[in-house]
Amino acid sequence: AKDAKLNVWYPGKFQETSRRAFFRISTRDIAPSRSRGNNSVAWLRFASNGKVKVYSNSEERLLYEAEAARDIHTVKVENTLAVKVEIETEVRSEDGEDESPPCIWMDREGYAASRDKALAGVMPQTCSWEWSSDGVVWSKCQFFPPVPGATYPHHAENPNVLLQPTCTDTGRGIHDFGVELLGHVVIECCIPAGLDIDGQNTVAPTLFVGESIAETMDNDPLTQEQSTELITQPLLAMRSEQQTTTNKDVRDQMKTWITRHPVAFRYARVVVPNDMSISISCRATFHPAQYKGAFACSDDKLTAIWMHSAYTLRLCMSDFILDGIKRDRLPWAGDLAVSLLSDAFTFADADIVAKSLTVLGRAGIAEKDVNGFVDYTLWWIICHNLFHLYFADTDKIFLHREWPRIKQTVDWLVSRCDECGLLSIDEDEGKDMVFIDWANVEKGTAVQVLWWYALGCGASIAGRVGSVKCVDEWRTRQEKVRDVLVELCWNDEVGMWTAAPSCQTDFSRHANILAVVSGLSKGNDLDRISEALLQGGMPEVKTPYMKTLECISLSLGGQAHAGLTDMRQYWGGMLDRGASTFWEAYDPNETEESKNAFYNR
Repeated sequence: AKDAKLNVWYPGKFQETSRRAFFRISTRDIAPSRSRGNNSVAWLRFASNGKVKVYSNSEERLLYEAEAARDIHTVKVENTLAVKVEIETEVRSEDGEDESPPCIWMDREGYAASRDKALAGVMPQTCSWEWSSDGVVWSKCQFFPPVPGATYPHHAENPNVLLQPTCTDTGRGIHDFGVELLGHVVIECCIPAGLDIDGQNTVAPTLFVGESIAETMDNDPLTQEQSTELITQPLLAMRSEQQTTTNKDVRDQMKTWITRHPVAFRYARVVVPNDMSISISCRATFHPAQYKGAFACSDDKLTAIWMHSAYTLRLCMSDFILDGIKRDRLPWAGDLAVSLLSDAFTFADADIVAKSLTVLGRAGIAEKDVNGFVDYTLWWIICHNLFHLYFADTDKIFLHREWPRIKQTVDWLVSRCDECGLLSIDEDEGKDMVFIDWANVEKGTAVQVLWWYALGCGASIAGRVGSVKCVDEWRTRQEKVRDVLVELCWNDEVGMWTAAPSCQTDFSRHANILAVVSGLSKGNDLDRISEALLQGGMPEVKTPYMKTLECISLSLGGQAHAGLTDMRQYWGGMLDRGASTFWEAYDPNETEESKNAFYNR
C-alpha cells in the first residue's frame, strides 16, 4: 500500500518475520525406511532459504549442517525416530527486513510417495511435519502447492490476462475497459521516424486512471488515489508498413511502458508528447477462484446485483480478502464478516479466509486493537467463529493454531471491562477508537452489543477446542453483559435498543441491526425492531457493509420482502449510476456530482 501510494490510513503494530524456525518429522514419514541389521536408515531431502542444521530429535545430535543454498540437501538419518531441522535466514534487504520467512521445500514426488505409492504427485497434507519458532512449542505446518516460476509461495503472483479497452473516446482520449480491473496498464507508443528513441526527445507518457470519467479527467496529483508511475519495457523496433528504407534514423519504432504497481480502474487516459500514436491494454490479475455457487431469478435487477457482487468479491480476493482494490488493498476485520459469508456461498474458498484471519491476528493484539478499532477486534473473534460455521476445518489444525491468540484476545478484552462487565472505551485523544460504520452517530450501545456477540463466539470456539473453563467463564460473562444491556439500553415500551446506555430517547439503527444479527434480540422483539427499522426516524447506514447486515436483520425479523426492496434500491441504485463493482460507501440521496467524492477527494 505504501509503495503504490494508496491514500489509506492503516494502524497497528505488526509482527516481524522471525529469522529462525524449527521443523520436525518422524523418520518413517520422510522416505522409505530400510533396515541393515539393527540399523534403521532413512533419507531426508529438502531445500531451504537459510542456514541448515539437522538434529536427531531424540538426542539433539547434530546430523548435518550447511549454508543457505537453493540446492537439495540430502541427509542420511540412522537410528532415530525423528529429526529436527533448524533454518536461520539472513537479513538481506536495505530496510532490515527479512527477504522471506524461514521455510523448507520438499521433493514433492519423493516425499508423497514415502508412505504410499498411490500418493505420488499429491501434496503431503496428510504427513506429519510440525514447526516451532522456539523449538519448544510445536504446531502443524501449513503446506503450499508448488508455484511455477517462483521459489516460495509468497513470491508468486496471481495469473493475469491481457485485456483491451471495449471502447475509446477519441476526443478526450479516454479508454473504457468496460468493468473495474486490477492490473498493470501497458502502453505502447509509436515513436515517429527521426526522433532519438533513447535520447532527450522521447518523453514518457503520463497515465491517468479512474473509476469514473470525471476522476480520469482530473489532472491534480493531490487527488490521485494510487500510483500510476510508468517504467519502460524492452525496446521493440518495427518498420512502418509505408516505409521501405532500412536507415535506422527514418524507421518508426515502438517503445513500451507499464505501470510499476497494479492499478485499480475502469477508465484510462494517456497523455503523450509529439503526437505519438499509442495502444493501451491491461494485464489484469485475478485470484484463481472457481465459482461454486450461482444465483438467478425472474427479477433481472436482483440477478445483476448478485453477479456484480460476486465480481466485486472476486476482485478483492488476493493473498487475503481485501476491503477494496483501489483505496485500501488491505484486509479489515469488520468487512471480512460480510465477505466471508459471500465467499462461502460463491467460491467456498476457505484458505483465503484463514489467511485473512491469520494476518489480522498478527497485528499486535494486546498493544493495539485489530485495524486500530475496538469493534474490529470484536469482529475478528466473531469472524473466527463464522469461519468454523461456514467452512470445514475437519482436522482443526487452523483452529488449534489460532486458539492461543483468540484466548489471549478475549482475556485482554475482559481486562478492559468495567464493574458491570461492559467494555470501557476511552475515546479521548484517540486512545480507543470505534468505527461501526461511516456514520456520525452515537455508537455506545452498538459496540457493547458486538462485545456480547464476541463473548458468545469465543465460548463457541472454546467448546470446539475442549476448553470447558473458558466456555463456562465466557458464557457466564456473556449473560451478565446481556442483563446489563437490557437494563440500560433496551426500551421495552418502544421495542428498540437505544443509542447509548442510560439514554432512553435516542435510538440507534446500528445497535438494533447488530442486536438482531448477533442473536441478542429474539422472539417478538425481532418483529418490533424490524418494524422500527422500516419506519425510519433513525440515521441511515452509510455503507454496503452495514446495509448487508440491515437486510439480514430485516429477513430475520420476518421482513424479507422489505429487505429485497432495500437491495433493489441500494445496490440497484449503484448499478443505475454506472457502477461495475459496488462502492465502499453509498447514499441513494447524494447528487450525481458527489457520488464519486468519498473521503472529500
